[in-house]
Amino acid sequence: MTVPDRRVIATVKRASSIVLRALKRTFPEDFDRRCIYAAAGIKHLLTSAGIDARMCGGDFLALVVSKDGSRAMMQGFGGASGELNFSHYWVETPRLLVDLGLHLLPRGSSFPAVAMPVLAWDKAEPLYTALRYRALEIYAPDAKMSSPDDITQRMSVFLDDIEKRGLQKRNSSTFPVWLLTGESSLHREARRDVWASAVLRFEREADISNLPF
Repeated sequence: MTVPDRRVIATVKRASSIVLRALKRTFPEDFDRRCIYAAAGIKHLLTSAGIDARMCGGDFLALVVSKDGSRAMMQGFGGASGELNFSHYWVETPRLLVDLGLHLLPRGSSFPAVAMPVLAWDKAEPLYTALRYRALEIYAPDAKMSSPDDITQRMSVFLDDIEKRGLQKRNSSTFPVWLLTGESSLHREARRDVWASAVLRFEREADISNLPF
């Protein structure tokens, strides 16, 4: 089995860093709840780099672990709001499932939670039980999403900001967290990362019959 192109992985890391900073500038109070902007920004930057990338909308759950280690539960971003068709949005390339939302999930947790990585999962490998994605719509590369005028306007401004700070610009910022690319990266990080270790334990012990999808 071949590994994903290193250039693509490097581009995902840079795109995620750029989009995360843009989210914090634009939505300082609730940047963790803006997954449609996160996905659109990453898709925009990947496409600009010549990578076939498509936005997906659907359902999402992931294991969230408390900082004191006493709690671990599956959480997501709730139901779709009146403005959006789906509760979560992410990006897929022919080889990767890319989601900045995984990293943002702990901020809105019902308890203080440990940090989680950005996801760029190799789709040649099955996802672990602790990561649940159900795509209900995969948008064509040039699709114009139906959304209220205020979202459309904010999205245009957001993407313009990202474009100005695009992949070709010099940037000294480091990637803020580790990138989960597949089983090997999960096992490697589990030696020192609380969340990764909990994911492996959850895989052994979880009863998937209790999960909604």
